[in-house]
Amino acid sequence: MSSQEPIHHLYIHVPYCDGKCYYCAFYSEQGSDPAYGELPGVELELLQASGLKLELETLYFGGGTPVMLREEGLGRLIRELESRVPLSRVYEWSVEVTPQLMSVTLASALRGYGVNRISMGVQCFDDQVLAAMGRRHSVADTLAALGAIKSAGFENVGIDLIAGLPGVDEDGWRESLLRAVALDVTHISVYALMVDEGSVLADMVRRGVTLPNDEEQLCQLAVAEEILTAAGYGRYEISNYARPGYECRHNLAYWHGNDYVGLGPAAASRIGRQRRNNMASVAAYGAALGRGVLPPVEEETVTVDDDLTERFVFKLRLAEGGNIGEFLRKYPQAGHLAKRWGERLKRLRGSGVVMEGEDGGWRLTRRGCEVADTVCGEMYV
Repeated sequence: MSSQEPIHHLYIHVPYCDGKCYYCAFYSEQGSDPAYGELPGVELELLQASGLKLELETLYFGGGTPVMLREEGLGRLIRELESRVPLSRVYEWSVEVTPQLMSVTLASALRGYGVNRISMGVQCFDDQVLAAMGRRHSVADTLAALGAIKSAGFENVGIDLIAGLPGVDEDGWRESLLRAVALDVTHISVYALMVDEGSVLADMVRRGVTLPNDEEQLCQLAVAEEILTAAGYGRYEISNYARPGYECRHNLAYWHGNDYVGLGPAAASRIGRQRRNNMASVAAYGAALGRGVLPPVEEETVTVDDDLTERFVFKLRLAEGGNIGEFLRKYPQAGHLAKRWGERLKRLRGSGVVMEGEDGGWRLTRRGCEVADTVCGEMYV
């Protein structure tokens, strides 16, 4: 994997959890192995030997549950990275955590390592609903974890909520949102519940569990926008709200079409027109690195047109939208696509899903946010 220009964004996947949430179909392994902390650094070294260059601005530990590695495993992971790439200039360093695993000791260790942003999966503020979805934490755990995180000195703290959970009516959803606002965190993500094949939830639905219908789910998302924006959180991306200046820079890099590298099993990378996805297997990942070779990977080189279109349509997810003229200044080779994009956006405007601002930028309307995947798909050849 070679890169002519340095890559500024690095994602580390830690594929361990203490259980499986019923709605989750992402790859993870139950339990943990502190020795895993050595492996992403080895993968990075092999990539650097093949020509990869890094000058990091953002670093993100996701999963899975990175804090399953505890202080020992996380320390090993960070030392192995630092021996191969400078971390001192990283502007934003995020770690995903879960409430039931947080403590003052762990939070202080993360702060000491240099982590400056925490993202915590809360999902809702109803113990019965949490248990029914296979979550291993309670509302009390959430409050205790947040206390530990803030006592360790973290100012940039985000939480995740899920709209459309079974058993949560509109009143319960409003209560969760108001409790989230009362926590005074800097970032709140609100995701619509998805029923993914391979998840326990998919089996539950087949057995008759009733979920909110599309209209009810859309209503909950609208309520979230109403409450969060009134509380001073800007909706800067379809599913993400932040206090001014606390937007997640790592995720913004994805939506701005920047290149990134992912390390770990199931991690994805994008460099130029090359797309790579590591095999979702800790065993295969460790075995390959133990032999001194890169782990098994699915690799694709996309066409020039698809690469440029992907980078442009990602911008449509953002409140700032996508400006064709500005995009052409960065990617002049997209000139042959600009007319087609403009025509399609004007047609979509007639359907009420996009609008053009006075600055020439195209943005999703509220209806467009509800059908964003369809809108973005219309932009491809």
